[in-house]
Order: sequence, then structure tokens, then C-alpha cells
Amino acid sequence: MYSADMKPLGNMLISYTLPIGLSLWGATPTPLCSLFIFGRPGMGFGDAFLTALMSATMAAAFFYYTGFQLLREFGLPADTTMVEFHKFMRSR
Repeated sequence: MYSADMKPLGNMLISYTLPIGLSLWGATPTPLCSLFIFGRPGMGFGDAFLTALMSATMAAAFFYYTGFQLLREFGLPADTTMVEFHKFMRSR
């Protein structure tokens, strides 16, 4: 179904380490949500773009740090993937 150099998006994201995967999954919907919360009717494109960029950056940093804290809390190596972490949590 997929060409030789294409992979399903889900498989690419779950193969990342836990901090990187969490930051990608956490920061993706944040700009849209922040525009609904902080957006004003007269907001220009520049203000909207800056608001979205700042909120995505803060969310990515927060989820990246959270991933490292989870790994440290459970004593797992830093290169643990999201799938391995999920399997670890399910086996507890």
C-alpha cells in the first residue's frame, strides 16, 4: 500500500523516544487550542502566528521535560521508545 520510502504517520511517531514523542503529540494540537482560547476577533495574522508558535514551543518543552521525568521516575533508560514505555506500563 505504501511506497518504499513512505511509512504510516503513526509508526513514525511511536518509534521516537518517550520525551520526543510526547513533545510531538502534545505540541501538535496546542496552537489551534490556544487560538480558540486567546484569539480575539480583530487579531491579525502576525499576532495569531506568534501566539500559536509561543504556545506550541511551551507545550513541547513541557511535554519533553515530562517525558524525561517519567523515565527517571520509573528507572528506564533515556532511549526508551513510546511503545516500550507503553508495554512497560501495561506489564505493571
